[in-house]
Amino acid sequence: GEVKHLYHHDLESFMWCIAWISLRYKNGALLPQGLRPLDDWTTLGTTTCGRDKLYFQGHMKKLPAPSHIDSSLWAFLVDCLGMLNRHHFNRWAADTPTNCEESDSDINAFLQSFKNTESWAALSKLLSEPL
Repeated sequence: GEVKHLYHHDLESFMWCIAWISLRYKNGALLPQGLRPLDDWTTLGTTTCGRDKLYFQGHMKKLPAPSHIDSSLWAFLVDCLGMLNRHHFNRWAADTPTNCEESDSDINAFLQSFKNTESWAALSKLLSEPL
């Protein structure tokens, strides 16, 4: 069926954009082709790409931070993609339809689940420090 566009889709897209950019660029320069682990996703069909993203989410925590990514940012990415994974599982376990409405409290709780991670606090602290 048709999937209604909801707030959590925007937040999920934003997190995947951060991951995509972080794993493709170093200081604004595109990494060499062999160092960009997600390049294959651009040529995969939607089902295969979805399966690869799910696998990546489930195994990120076991991977060392790439050398060009700050460890705080990597921890943030791992936590956020893990949170997305848990959110999808919880919606699936509760048999929540993908086209149901989201209340303001649903939206706030979803965003707060990210803000409650240790990596969010650590990255926020790092970003607030003077250069």
